[in-house]
Amino acid sequence: NYGNALFNDGASSPRDAATARAAYARSVALAPGFAAARLNLARARWYFGEIEGAVEEAVTALLLDPDDPDFRRWLVEIACHPDPEKSRQVRRRLLDLGGAAPEGGAAAQGAGLAALAILRTAEPGSAAGLWNLEALIHAGAGRRREALAASVQSERLTPDPGKAIFNRAMVLLALGDRAEARAAAAEAVRLDPGLEGPAREAG
Repeated sequence: NYGNALFNDGASSPRDAATARAAYARSVALAPGFAAARLNLARARWYFGEIEGAVEEAVTALLLDPDDPDFRRWLVEIACHPDPEKSRQVRRRLLDLGGAAPEGGAAAQGAGLAALAILRTAEPGSAAGLWNLEALIHAGAGRRREALAASVQSERLTPDPGKAIFNRAMVLLALGDRAEARAAAAEAVRLDPGLEGPAREAG
């Protein structure tokens, strides 16, 4: 691939970089479902400062092939970018992807889980909430064992015991375990009466 060769050689001049980007764009136009071409175009757009476009191309690549380690590595790299505005844009889009996953199909769920794993690497301090979201994705898909395992990780990392148990209750509710969910919610409210309203709304 001509564009790949130019870009991987360091795009020795802006003109070469522009040629590489054009080659990547042609590849995507010819094969929109080719995930590697999407990632190549994402990297080229990032090089030119087209941050939003680069992130969207990378997210599309992730939706097409969420298990590809190259996509994950590059998204971790840009999610940890030293420019806070750039890294914020990347993390916000990944969180959107994870948040939409419980209502999506298999591809959206796979990409959402990959996005959450990337975010846990980029934002270790947010791991508790990200594990909880992963638990809800698995629960929505009926994957009980994976949902409970992710919920345990979330509970272990959540400093507020009441909130931790409330999150577990929501996962149990999503799994259809209403009796267990009610018991967990009652325990959460006992520890933190402020959770009574959310617990009542959740049923």
